This record gives sequence, C-alpha cells and structure tokens, in this order.
Amino acid sequence: MMDPHALRDAAAAGIEIGAHSVSHPRLSRLTPGQAEREIVASQAQLEDAIGRPVRSFAYPFGEAPPAAVNVVARRFDAGFGIGLAFVTPRSRATVFERIDAHYLRHTDRLPNLESRRLRTWLAARSVLRRARRGRSSWS
Repeated sequence: MMDPHALRDAAAAGIEIGAHSVSHPRLSRLTPGQAEREIVASQAQLEDAIGRPVRSFAYPFGEAPPAAVNVVARRFDAGFGIGLAFVTPRSRATVFERIDAHYLRHTDRLPNLESRRLRTWLAARSVLRRARRGRSSWS
C-alpha cells in the first residue's frame, strides 16, 4: 500500500518494515515451494525498496503452516501469527502471539493491559475466534 519512497521514509524514521507475502495468499493452501516463494520474494522486494534487511514476517490470515514456519525460521528474526495472547517465555519467535489493535481500539483498555480481567477477556475472545474458524489452535 506504500510506494518505495514512502517505505524508505518510514524505515529511515525508525519504523520496522516487515514482510507479509507477495500476493497475500493463505499459505496453508500452497505447496511448500509456493509458500517459500511468496515469503522469500516479499522479503527481497522490501529489502530492495528500503535498502536494508527485513527481519520480521507477519503470516497472512495468521496461518502459520509448518512449511512456512520453517522458511521464516531460516530467513527472519521473528514471525507473527494472530494467536490472541501476550508473548510469554514459552512463545516461539517464529510465530509470536499478538494482540490485534482492533481489540485495543477502546483507549480505556490500554491502562489495564496487565489486568486479569483483560487477560480473561482476551482468552475468551481467542477461544471464540478459534471456534469460528473451526480450529483448535494455530501452528
């Protein structure tokens, strides 16, 4: 959504630019080779645009199939799924959990990020999200 000039300006301002695939496919529907091409090409295109390494990857749709996780592990410092939770010492750097900004759009929740009530609410939302998607967990 940003042209190369805007990407370079953002990177120069200290904003981390991360890869997300070339065409935003569901990586779980691709062969391992196709998934690797999507991931590697997106990294290369961004690196060419900003003139510096791209070290993080966000999985399209939050889906992190094993073949994609293996590519991310080899090429990036961090990968981000959509597991609705806080990062913990048990988190995997290749598929970090995250709290989508959508759930924090109400500013009254921000001061309470560490509260038990918010953590319980996020856990409940995570269970509902997985149920809606018909999955017991994300890889």
